[in-house]
Amino acid sequence: MNGTATGPRPSHFHWLFCALIVALPGCRDKPLRDVIDRPVLFAEIADPQSASYGRFAGSIQPQHEVALGFRIAGRLATRHAEMGDRVRKGDLLATLDPSDQQNRLRARQAELSRARSAWQQLSDEQTRYQQLYTRGVGSRARLDQLNSDLRSQDALLNQANAAVQQAGDHLAYTRLTAEFDGLVTQWQTEVGQV
Repeated sequence: MNGTATGPRPSHFHWLFCALIVALPGCRDKPLRDVIDRPVLFAEIADPQSASYGRFAGSIQPQHEVALGFRIAGRLATRHAEMGDRVRKGDLLATLDPSDQQNRLRARQAELSRARSAWQQLSDEQTRYQQLYTRGVGSRARLDQLNSDLRSQDALLNQANAAVQQAGDHLAYTRLTAEFDGLVTQWQTEVGQV
């Protein structure tokens, strides 16, 4: 012999036997990995009447915020709502001193009264002169002048009516009312300030 060991060669059954020996220990009942406990979040549902309240730091911002103000200038006479008050649409919030606006309204009403009197006087004179002119007694130039004066006075009467309306509106503007339901969050002026 040539010095090498010869013996039976391993057969395929030997390789199968070796593979089974390696694989069988993995067939145990023990899990392959450990189970991990996961934390669970939960909340207790309680009756709102029995809930306990605490103090928390924070700030509350309104969803919609509108600054209201008077349409005219004047001295703040009264405040009918304070910070934190709930108000409904149409509630009176504050008033300005109405005396200036009342005086303006009375002056405009007096101007309207004068304009009506002047218009009525011109209208009567134009009617009389029209009758005289149709009888051939008056001149055409004078009738044309009276018609022109009456149209001018009619324009002044309309202007005086508009001035009374505007003065009435300004008097109404001395009252600040809530334009919608809401909550008063801030005042930027105090009673007596302009």
